[in-house]
Amino acid sequence: MGAQARDFNRTRPSSDPNHGLVLAELEETITQMEALAAQQVTGVVSRGSSAVRRKEIRRQLNDGLLRHLVTVANRAAEEQPELTREFRMPSTNLSHTVYRTVARTLLDKGVAQRELLVKHGLGETLLDDLRKAVDELDASIDETVASKQRHILARSELRRLSDQVMQLVGILDGINRYRFAREPQLLAAWDRAKHVVGGSQVPAPPSTPETPAGPDTGEVKPAA
Repeated sequence: MGAQARDFNRTRPSSDPNHGLVLAELEETITQMEALAAQQVTGVVSRGSSAVRRKEIRRQLNDGLLRHLVTVANRAAEEQPELTREFRMPSTNLSHTVYRTVARTLLDKGVAQRELLVKHGLGETLLDDLRKAVDELDASIDETVASKQRHILARSELRRLSDQVMQLVGILDGINRYRFAREPQLLAAWDRAKHVVGGSQVPAPPSTPETPAGPDTGEVKPAA
């Protein structure tokens, strides 16, 4: 509706300076809304990509890096029995934030026991690879949280700007009704331009109902 109202008034400029000021503010507001909408679309696509990447990272951790670390730790428990309790595979049902905490804890324990674990078959680069994977998981989760926050803020700002558009179109409505008072075709075109499909629209000023007199007594009766 805002874009329709903008385009209508662009093609029918007025000598009234207030008309130009309101139209310029409407144009700027619409530009801001379009930019926010584009950011929201980009954010949705980014979150989708992050979700796919997180799934892949967790598969890599579960089926490869963490599993190998826990398997070697269980073997090393022959020397240090407490390793059986310290090194356990995380449940696949954990949330991303809990899962990364568990993975980070296993990584730290692995680093602390590196020498013993390497002795029992741990790959020389596995802990480094594990750190990279956990860091990637951290970054993916943090990006999603930040993206959701940006989306919430953008949605709130879009609502505020939508209200501003309605107010500006309402001001233009008053100006246009005055200048098109003797041009019913242009007034009808303006009414169509500010119409909101499936929603509200800027209402026209209410007309004063006529109150016809009674047929015999001359008393005033309410209009039907």
